[in-house]
Amino acid sequence: LQDIINNIQINGNSTDIFINIKDAFTDLMENNHNLENTLDEQVPILRTNFLNRLLNGDFSSPDEIANASKYIHLSLRNYVYSIVIFKFDTDFNNYDTLDLTILSTYKLMLKSALDKIIPNALYCDLDEQQLALMIEYPMSQRDQIKQYIEGMVIQIKQEMPKNMLEWILIACGNVVDQLANIPESFENAKLAFRINSANMQSNLLWYVETSNYTVDYFFPIDLQSKLVNSVKSGDKSAVKAILSTLCTQNILKSTLTKPLQKLFIYELL
Repeated sequence: LQDIINNIQINGNSTDIFINIKDAFTDLMENNHNLENTLDEQVPILRTNFLNRLLNGDFSSPDEIANASKYIHLSLRNYVYSIVIFKFDTDFNNYDTLDLTILSTYKLMLKSALDKIIPNALYCDLDEQQLALMIEYPMSQRDQIKQYIEGMVIQIKQEMPKNMLEWILIACGNVVDQLANIPESFENAKLAFRINSANMQSNLLWYVETSNYTVDYFFPIDLQSKLVNSVKSGDKSAVKAILSTLCTQNILKSTLTKPLQKLFIYELL
């Protein structure tokens, strides 16, 4: 009791120390309850921020990922994960106000469908045209995750207007056992777009590890993060060095086709 009094500095109006201890713990419980309610209200924002950081490899260790996942009620045990990217492949070129409004409406419809189909769907915007969804699936049923995603896509098509379906492209990365490996699945989902979109027969593209993928442009995820962070911090010399490296690898020393060069520049922008 003396340690409790010393550690939390209990003060009170009563001469009875036990009443003061009781009042102090009542206040602590009320404060904790208020804090939990505040965190619950912020969960949607925290989930979006968590996935953004995960995709960009911003977490320094698995322990940091585990600690952050507690606040968004994400289970880390006995699950496998995969990234699915939705892209609205429109003909918009200038991105004027009307174009952006249409894209925003499309994405809101997609998010509404995902919320209806997947309980606690974990997704985030990548840019005006793209949205990333993280799939979590029981490890014991890993072999069925492909069928699950295909079924999810069928349900999405049923929930959205038919005239929108022709604009949506969907790419799936490889399945990973740990959240720390999510950037790998993310990169492979983007790779499936780059390789397959030109000759695509359906809305759904799969990354296949055994496929003989052609080497495309150089823009690894760690360099993307460094570029963004350097711009945010105003480090002009670092930005210049990174852009110089990208230009050398993708323009001066490369034999990229014009479409791939344009795709690289689009992603850089």
